[in-house]
Amino acid sequence: MTKNLLTEVVKKIGKICGEENVKVVFMGGIAVGVYGLPRATFDVDCLGLISDDSLSRLLGELKKNGFTFDIQQPVKTINGKPFITLMYSKYKIYVDIFIAQSDFYKKIITRARSIKFAAAKIRIIAPEDLILMKLQARREKDLDDVRGILQENRGKLDFAYLQSWAKKLEVDLFLRDELASLRNSEG
Repeated sequence: MTKNLLTEVVKKIGKICGEENVKVVFMGGIAVGVYGLPRATFDVDCLGLISDDSLSRLLGELKKNGFTFDIQQPVKTINGKPFITLMYSKYKIYVDIFIAQSDFYKKIITRARSIKFAAAKIRIIAPEDLILMKLQARREKDLDDVRGILQENRGKLDFAYLQSWAKKLEVDLFLRDELASLRNSEG
């Protein structure tokens, strides 16, 4: 049931962003389900390339389509990263749209992959970028996700890219730990 509701919200966000010429890339639990070991998720996380000019138009369209947000201050920041939290009122499903401003976030937008998702075409984060974002978050569930993505994508990952950005993002120690842990578990 929840998967169908999330699917509807993902399609709606993708459609609205497309109509507003906002590039959006889905990440979080949705991308983990594609690259790693699927797990329950109850929200939608994405990254959008949203200019100052397009922000108010995008928010207006989202509002018309059943999304609510903090009208007084729609853009918040966490650890210096701007984002908008929406709620799709019909199902009370939350959506976080992080705004791509850093070089890394802009790189994520350009490296995203198109996939078929419930009869719709959406763009999702590349697995290397998902690993890097999860290493930055460092919550236990994020590290579990990293392990699953590394295991499920053996031989398919661009390790030069992964190691280069891990160093720039200062998560190279965590990446090395996860890779060593994976090698040790393989015996």
